[in-house]
Amino acid sequence: MTGNRKDFNRSETQRHIRNVFLELYADKGIDGVTVNELCRQAGIVKSTFYTYFEDKYSVLEETEQELLAGLSDVNSNLEN
Repeated sequence: MTGNRKDFNRSETQRHIRNVFLELYADKGIDGVTVNELCRQAGIVKSTFYTYFEDKYSVLEETEQELLAGLSDVNSNLEN
C-alpha cells in the first residue's frame, strides 16, 4: 500500500505542477513563466520542482505529450 500511495502522491504532484504551469503559460507565454513563480503559485519548493522536472521546458513538453495523448484517445473513440 505504501508504494501505491507514494506513486499516487508523485502523480498528483506532477499533475498539480503541470496545471499551474498551464495557467501561467496561458497568461504569460513560455518566456513569462519562471520556475520561481511556478513554485510559488504551486505552493512547492524548488527542490520539489526539480525532483519531477528538469526545467520549465520539460514541463511544457510533458504537458504537450499529455494533451496530444488525450486528443489521440478522443480521435480513436470518434473513429469507433
